[in-house]
Amino acid sequence: MRSILLLVVSTLLLGGTLAAQRANPKGTFQNLVKSAKNDPDQLLDAARYAREHKLEKEASALLKKLVKQFPDHAGINEAAGRVKHEGKWMDAKAAEKLVSAELREKYKAKGLVEVRGIWVEKDQVEKAKKGIFFHEGEQVTRWEKRQFLQGSVRHPVTGGLIKAEDLQKAKDGMFPLGDGKWGDKEAADKLHASMRRPWIVRSNYCTVLANLPIDTLTSKVLPQIDQAYTRLLPVLGGQAPHPARRPLVHVVAKSGEYQDLGQRFGGGGSTYGAFHMGVQFNGVRGREGVALWAEGWGPFYVRHATGLALCYSVLADEWDDVPEWFYRAVGSYVDKHASSAEMQHFGKSHRKRGGVKDLAKWLKGYEISSELPGDGVGCLDYNIFQAGLLLSFCMRGGDADATKGLQAVTDALRDGKKAVPAILALQKILSGKEEQLRAYFEKLMK
Repeated sequence: MRSILLLVVSTLLLGGTLAAQRANPKGTFQNLVKSAKNDPDQLLDAARYAREHKLEKEASALLKKLVKQFPDHAGINEAAGRVKHEGKWMDAKAAEKLVSAELREKYKAKGLVEVRGIWVEKDQVEKAKKGIFFHEGEQVTRWEKRQFLQGSVRHPVTGGLIKAEDLQKAKDGMFPLGDGKWGDKEAADKLHASMRRPWIVRSNYCTVLANLPIDTLTSKVLPQIDQAYTRLLPVLGGQAPHPARRPLVHVVAKSGEYQDLGQRFGGGGSTYGAFHMGVQFNGVRGREGVALWAEGWGPFYVRHATGLALCYSVLADEWDDVPEWFYRAVGSYVDKHASSAEMQHFGKSHRKRGGVKDLAKWLKGYEISSELPGDGVGCLDYNIFQAGLLLSFCMRGGDADATKGLQAVTDALRDGKKAVPAILALQKILSGKEEQLRAYFEKLMK
């Protein structure tokens, strides 16, 4: 506040109008420097004014001069991009070199090995070379590991990275609002109610973007996501995805917002309450599972979106060739088949629509689209339910061929091999199992 007042007073003393200042920022800057005389705070304000008005050359020249004139002034040094190391202000790059040299000697003495600028235990070297690092037992990216080494910690509610000095604020129920500001839960909920600035929260296994209130997110949404993840991971190889491909789930609060996203990015797949959307997050291109948090249906859609997100995470390198029925089967398995009661509830509608029919033809032409019939075989809900039923059949149907086919997919994912050939082989096996699938379905419905 003091800086703002000084700037206003200085400009008023010069007799210029605000309109004139905006028209001639360079002249205003020069007048600010002149009126500041030898006051370091007013001179710093002038440098800040120059930067705010894109006078970078003038700002840099003034800051360079001020660093020499006032070598111990914290604000001036920080504005000039300098840092304090062992009580002495210096260029950030010089400080980084000193710290790196000191750490090198320290870590070498401990038997650690440097991998891409990060020091790790010898038994972690091979994974570090693949971009997998560890912090307190958690797999993290290189960027995250560097942040931890520089003193960052996780916010106890959101899991986001914050400065260690701000941890007490977080423990007191405060949240970062941007630009160094913090606020209470009410202020943070208001900020993140916008689709443009959603909450970014870490569940145990996924990263979640949502414009829901934080209490709803932590108490209702995250448990559904982690439940779906833990149920599906053994089927999809049993190996946690690379930390750079941590499953990303986007939960949308309002149907209008969901429809808008679907029309722009989801294609026909957004006709259902969960779909895939291409995204760039933390510098990594990928796909997120998008879900609508609709009244009553939210948990189902969120679990389905988690399945889509996890399926992409483990199959990203082959994604263009993955059949749609397979990743929808993964989503449906934790959506409409999450429990016996839910399966039977949705199974009644499936039976009314004709039950299991034309399996070979159905698999070959599988799609989720607004162009599908409104009811009967092949409609939207029919296709979603039966995809999950297929996965359930492979796991518990007692058919040796189907179980072996799915196991081949699981083994390929576990061993880091291409899984699409195994998925296509499984599709071929299932194409001839219509009678067996029908019998399994009727058994579940009893």
